[in-house]
Amino acid sequence: MVSVVRAAQFIFGLLLWALLAAGQVNAQALPAVDINLQDATRLVGIAEFSVSDAAVSLEEARRLGFQTLWPTDISRGLTNKVHWLRFSVVNSASQSMGWVFHGDSNYLDNMQVYFRDRGDTGVARAVPEFGSRLLTDQQPFSSRMLDYRKLAFEHDTPAGAVTDVYVALSYEQADAMRLEFSIYERRYFDDRSRAEYLLFGAWYGVLSVLLLGSLMLALIMRQPSAAYYAAFVGSTMLMWGLLNGVGFQYLWSDNVYLQNQGFHLAYLLFAFCAFQFSRHFLRLSDVMPRINRAMWYAQALMVAAAALRLLGSHDIVLMLSYLALASTLSLPIVGLRAWQRGVRHARWFCVAWLMYSLTLTLAVLNAATSFPGWSMDAVLAMVQVSTSVEVLLLMVAIGERVMQIDKERREALNLAHRDPLTGLGNRRLLVETYQRLVRRFEQTGVPVFLGLIDLDEFKSVNDRYGHDAGDVVLCRLADILQQHSRGDDTCIRYGGDEFVLLLQADNVETVEQIVERIRIRFSERPTLFGGQMIRHTLSAGVITAIDQNVRLSPAEILMKVDLALYEAKDAGRNRTIVRA
Repeated sequence: MVSVVRAAQFIFGLLLWALLAAGQVNAQALPAVDINLQDATRLVGIAEFSVSDAAVSLEEARRLGFQTLWPTDISRGLTNKVHWLRFSVVNSASQSMGWVFHGDSNYLDNMQVYFRDRGDTGVARAVPEFGSRLLTDQQPFSSRMLDYRKLAFEHDTPAGAVTDVYVALSYEQADAMRLEFSIYERRYFDDRSRAEYLLFGAWYGVLSVLLLGSLMLALIMRQPSAAYYAAFVGSTMLMWGLLNGVGFQYLWSDNVYLQNQGFHLAYLLFAFCAFQFSRHFLRLSDVMPRINRAMWYAQALMVAAAALRLLGSHDIVLMLSYLALASTLSLPIVGLRAWQRGVRHARWFCVAWLMYSLTLTLAVLNAATSFPGWSMDAVLAMVQVSTSVEVLLLMVAIGERVMQIDKERREALNLAHRDPLTGLGNRRLLVETYQRLVRRFEQTGVPVFLGLIDLDEFKSVNDRYGHDAGDVVLCRLADILQQHSRGDDTCIRYGGDEFVLLLQADNVETVEQIVERIRIRFSERPTLFGGQMIRHTLSAGVITAIDQNVRLSPAEILMKVDLALYEAKDAGRNRTIVRA
């Protein structure tokens, strides 16, 4: 009987030793990363992965067929399957080492981490059970293990020990799964994240300045394009706040719905604002009405997709949001067509969207294929840099557009203030100039004078030589006025054959010299028309409009200068009468 008991004990011990040894071998079979060898380790080519159609327990997952994770395996497409990673972290140092594990995606829903520490002495012994930690963005940000924008797991591996890790990755609903993960030594992770946030702060700072500047431009200059640009910049900031996780960390930390369901809405809003800005800025309703109408219909579809998402629809909205984002790739072509049709400021628009479209295309290729094989962090950083350049170039385009509008406005005002025959100012310019000289007199105290000039016997010129000849004579006098007046003096064709000279001078004698010079020049230089020399003279009256003792109203000025002019006419014409 004793021998039977001893035999049973021996067999049980042998089986227990075999089970423990098998557990130890299984633990050591995981691909290993030595945390002491480098600050950061990309798990591609090291970790192993497997896929299960539904959630399974750790024990079931360990029996799945795992294979090495290669670059071609990173992008898993749109899926709601559970993806597993496994690896081990080796600490060959004499003190415990902290490390951090996270992926390149900011919108992963669930990351269940199973981990255990074990010695690496090679001696068969009981292997500890796995601990577990669920990291999810289905809970407020404050529930996260690390105060970091991505789902991140931290752990301390004891000196000379190994940490076995299994990770289950999943989405609540089908979305783009990427198996791009890395391990960071804790101190390096802290330094890297500080640099990361510094760059994010600078990036959001630049966009905030552009947003505020465009809003001010829209309010001050009343430019709708600037308002639409501000909406576009705001939608860009919202979209990237969701994509890089900064928004969830700092702005809507308790709004789990926005963080999880807002991506598709952000894509739709971004595309909608991009189209609205483009339609108005490029004046598509005028230069390309068909394209404008097509973009309007696309915007209507985006609004409908957003409404469907708010009502709970997911899969169709997911595809529509990606299509909306992809549709912005057409904007460089639209900008080029607009530029070819005469929209000059479209050149900066075209360059801006071309740069953004190229980087966005590269990001999509990187997410959907193995080309170019960069980390998503690197690609997103590149896209964000191109976004910064894009919004800056669009601001330059808006500036050019505003300058063009201002130039057109000034040209229109100039035409409105000009006499079409002589090119001199008209009555409207006379009123505005007088008001300006009143303000200048209050600042400088320099008197203001007005001279009224009228051609002598001009009706006889028209009767004898014709109205075309009369027009030539009027233009001749206009040229002499401009040649013999000073740069700050204002020459006006008041009406018919009457002209006005409005100016500031230290004394009336200076004004009299200027008017006399004009009178003499006009009388001494006949006008050649149709082979005939047309002789002509003028009469002028000059008065003081404003000085230290006198400030006449416009009506009083015209009355008094008319009296001076008629006095010159009554005195025999071809002379100047000054009434200071």
